[in-house]
Amino acid sequence: MESRALYKAMLDARDLLDAGNTGKQVKTGERCIAFRVGDECYAIELVVVKEVITPPPIVPVPGAPPEVLGVINLRGSVVTVINSRRVLSLDGVPTGAQARVLVLDEDGQEVGVLVDSVDDILHVDVDALDPVPAEGSGATTTHVRGAVNIGEEIAFLLHRSGLTRLAA
Repeated sequence: MESRALYKAMLDARDLLDAGNTGKQVKTGERCIAFRVGDECYAIELVVVKEVITPPPIVPVPGAPPEVLGVINLRGSVVTVINSRRVLSLDGVPTGAQARVLVLDEDGQEVGVLVDSVDDILHVDVDALDPVPAEGSGATTTHVRGAVNIGEEIAFLLHRSGLTRLAA
């Protein structure tokens, strides 16, 4: 519960900062939440993120696809949790003190995405995304819209519904 309040406070504070931006450079573009999967930085539009929570116990579902870790009870609702590493063609499962579940809501369908950590809120100009190679199949062609520079690092912007479709 404490983690949920922390992330809500972080998002509320960012909204206040953005609203109070007077006379300085106004940030434009889509508001996205940046997170880590393995050693890579990813982002997804904030509009589909319902909340960010500390991972509760995940109950495995027999016969589920390999990317589905199981389900959680989120205040009385059953939410499917998927392994972001598996979806993005990486090994392992996010664990550790910084691991979080992004609860995404796309057209009323909730799905949890287990990630290694959550970084920050950022603004991304989706019209200025750098393309990513479309060779082969897998995460690049299915889930990634493009790449954006964040300081010295590259973040991959994911399609807003690419991850929620997996748990359908």
